[in-house]
Amino acid sequence: ERDQDYTVLVFNDVHKKTGLFGHLMSLVGNEPYDLVIFNGDCFDDPEKESEIVEVLTEYCKSYGSDCIPSVFMRGNHEIRGACSVVLWDYLSKAGEHSYTAFTMGGTRFVLLDCGEDKPDGTEGYYGMNDFTQYRKDQAQFLQTELAGPEFTAAARKVLIHHIPIYGNAVAKFNPCKELWQPHLAAAGFDVSLNGHLHRYELIEKGASENNFPVVIGGGYKEENATVMILKKTGERLNLRVVHAKGNTLLDRDL
Repeated sequence: ERDQDYTVLVFNDVHKKTGLFGHLMSLVGNEPYDLVIFNGDCFDDPEKESEIVEVLTEYCKSYGSDCIPSVFMRGNHEIRGACSVVLWDYLSKAGEHSYTAFTMGGTRFVLLDCGEDKPDGTEGYYGMNDFTQYRKDQAQFLQTELAGPEFTAAARKVLIHHIPIYGNAVAKFNPCKELWQPHLAAAGFDVSLNGHLHRYELIEKGASENNFPVVIGGGYKEENATVMILKKTGERLNLRVVHAKGNTLLDRDL
């Protein structure tokens, strides 16, 4: 049915390159879309509130925030910078935390926050980070969410988080996989959408203990930037990944 159909745009690692973002939006063309998800590092170590306002305003103009809802997810670069603590005042959280889940068009979207890409004790964090506990909290959230009625009843399931936890290119510091894998292994997601590595990659189901295909978006330069277009039509769920130069890197029914 039409009320079960949707198109979701997913961006990652734009790193406040608002001109590039506008270009990626142009590649979507005239296709209507219902939701825009910023999957981390779309802001970049925010040092001034004026910078947050300026970048956010440009993003909003490009995707039409007066008509289209959006979700800003936190990547590791949204955590850094003097004004990172006030960033949420402008973006607002989807609930109490920076991780959440919601249902749209018969699809359950589960959005997680991997935190920093370095251990809490890394010099320069001055003991102020406690992402260790934050990741444990999300493991508990996952356990509850995956057993809940909204998730189990959903015909389609999409996982989204900034830092990939599967694949050969993943860093040795990978605490999320250790904590979340027991829950994700049998969760039955159709796909996981990630970023962080600044290059497109497709990790097929089962290649790295992943029980679902993993699609990693590109970076903030024209030679590697991407936009993901997730489109549900009837029972068909299709994912396209379009490169900044206009060519299609992936066109797959999930």
